[in-house]
Amino acid sequence: MLVSQGTAVDNAHTGSSLPLTGAYWQGSTGADQTAFFDNVKVTVVGTVMGIPGVTITESAGATSVAEGGATDSYTVVLNTQPSADVTITVDPDGQLDLGMGAGNPVMLIFNAGNWDDAQTITVEANDDAVIEGNHNGVIAHSAASADADYNGINIVGVTASITDNDNPPAPPAPVINEFIANHVSSDNKEFVEIFGDPNTDYSAYSILSIEGDNTVAGIIDRIYMVGTTNANGFWITTDAAMDQIENGSMTLLLVRGFTGSAGQDLDTDNDGVFDVTPWAELVDGVAVKDNDNLVNDRTYDASVLFQNYDGINLVPGAASRIPDGNDNDSRFDWVRNDFDLFGIPGFAGTPTVGEAKNTPNESNETVNPRITSGGVCAELSDGGGILFSGNPTSICSGREINVDVSLDVANGYAEGTDYHFEIVSVQYNGATHTGPYEAGYVLPLADSRIQEILTNSTGFPITVTYTVAVRELLPNDYELCATKFFSVEVNPSTLASATELVGPSSSCEGDGSSVVVKLSVSGGSSPFDLFYNDVINGRNAQCMPIASGGTGEALNDADGIINLDYSGNAAGTYTVTLDSVADDEGCFDPTNRFVTFTINEAPKFNTDRDTTIYTCTPVSFDLESHRTSCEAVTYNWYSVANTSSTNGYNNPNVAGETFTSFTGDLEGDGPVIDDVLTNLTSAVQTIYYYVTATTANNCDSSFYITVTVRPKVQFDCIGCGSKINVTLDATTCGAEVTLDMVL
Repeated sequence: MLVSQGTAVDNAHTGSSLPLTGAYWQGSTGADQTAFFDNVKVTVVGTVMGIPGVTITESAGATSVAEGGATDSYTVVLNTQPSADVTITVDPDGQLDLGMGAGNPVMLIFNAGNWDDAQTITVEANDDAVIEGNHNGVIAHSAASADADYNGINIVGVTASITDNDNPPAPPAPVINEFIANHVSSDNKEFVEIFGDPNTDYSAYSILSIEGDNTVAGIIDRIYMVGTTNANGFWITTDAAMDQIENGSMTLLLVRGFTGSAGQDLDTDNDGVFDVTPWAELVDGVAVKDNDNLVNDRTYDASVLFQNYDGINLVPGAASRIPDGNDNDSRFDWVRNDFDLFGIPGFAGTPTVGEAKNTPNESNETVNPRITSGGVCAELSDGGGILFSGNPTSICSGREINVDVSLDVANGYAEGTDYHFEIVSVQYNGATHTGPYEAGYVLPLADSRIQEILTNSTGFPITVTYTVAVRELLPNDYELCATKFFSVEVNPSTLASATELVGPSSSCEGDGSSVVVKLSVSGGSSPFDLFYNDVINGRNAQCMPIASGGTGEALNDADGIINLDYSGNAAGTYTVTLDSVADDEGCFDPTNRFVTFTINEAPKFNTDRDTTIYTCTPVSFDLESHRTSCEAVTYNWYSVANTSSTNGYNNPNVAGETFTSFTGDLEGDGPVIDDVLTNLTSAVQTIYYYVTATTANNCDSSFYITVTVRPKVQFDCIGCGSKINVTLDATTCGAEVTLDMVL
């Protein structure tokens, strides 16, 4: 329907062009679509074909293929009938194959008879052996024809997403890159470093520290499970216990697929050759041999470091591969580290040219002479100096400062080789500050910074001043120069915390008492981070003292209140401490507040409490032998009618039991029930004792004991025939002898 300003001017038009002055039709329009020409509104009924063009239709709107897997397809069709044959070249790049081989084109021919029949292109990924990851391939289209409307007409391309099926190779095996086994003072800086590909999981590997001393040679002292390397390819052992690596003759091995255990003897005959190899692959190793017993000590790797191996007349306690990963299975791969821990934060060391720095988790390097002729202090005297970065002027109490220290100097002096930064003093409102940074402290070489939490409990602002200087190391004059300071104002915190015991300070185990410790915070800005711990001093099953407990934290707590419920806990003395509190502003209350309470032990007994005796026999039940608890107790006991009663009861068929009567208290006490029980009948009788046990802390428990009393018996004199009769007297438990005749 053709309408102009609302008036019908043509009831139907199905041609490929419109007979309108100054108007034209572009492209093709589907059924029931609307277009505007000048001020003419056109509603199309059926399909109207417009100017020449090529339509590409991708399946599902996109093209996705996989190497060695899924294919995809799309269709190509002309928009109008051509006046001559149209040849469309479909040209893929080398990533795609359209059926003629990767990168080879295919031809589609359209003519007056098939111009509106869509032709299908099947797309397949080129399954190469190149590791590319998921990537794309591109298909171009071009047209050639004697029909000028189609010859060289612009046709859109197709981009296919390709899933790669080629995986990268497994990372190369790592190597032992550095170790410290022995150093100045206590061995609390020891480690073993692994070097491999960056950010790589090496959990299939283990480091073994193996004894080499004489008769214990070959025994696995320590096992370290390797983890994931950092961004630079390093991973080091972290052992809080430290001092775990042998200072004498020893071997460090790096193995894959370890199945052994610590303490295992790999060299059972101590001949220096492994008799047991509980691993899938021996990857790397290094050994140290001391001078204690050169003949009988053993090492288990070709790279053996010994006294004077490098011209230094000392047994090495630490060494580094120079450069990183240098592995020729030779002792010359290794350079000994400075024994005085040069390179470790807080240690100036005694760096000697030719030795290696101690560089855990960092690239190895040697102590080299400076190339420039003048010292760093000489240059600093002509300009430049220490730079502080990140130093705040004012903080809240409990906040951490983290100030980077660097050097503004023209020439390429190396920190750790030519100089280091040293603390001259730290003043706390004029008084010497007693913190980690004291006079003479050397800032860590790899990350020279001052980092600590500052607190203020005075109620008024205080000032902390740090003074730092450069200590020149080479050319070995150790001059101190370029002194500079910065100050931080520490404001008091408005936070206040409290620790409160809600419940008795002393209760009995299992008595139903409610014991709650309430931790609370006031002031500051919520939410709060609360850190606390508890220590429980109790006893184990052998009644030996033990301590247990742990730490806890409540992060982002909205109301600043934590209730720790200890009701029903085991016996012990509990100390609950609120270690510290921080609020949303970072203000910090480090005041330790604690409460102590005791849950006293209740008496406990085993369940083996039944016994059988003969008439006229003492019960002789030792209560102490059945006690399983640790605290000493006192006992009270008496007989009752059954195991549901606590009322004293005298069995009329049995004489001798202790019971509580209405006329007098006959209750027994002591650790042994020693009643002599007489069964007055010819039938089995039962006595039930009710026992209460009480500790010195007035914690008690009760239980029942069942005693079966067998009756009297008639027996004859053995060997007397019928001439003598012996009868038991039920009352006196005596024997009556009757003679039938005189022998």
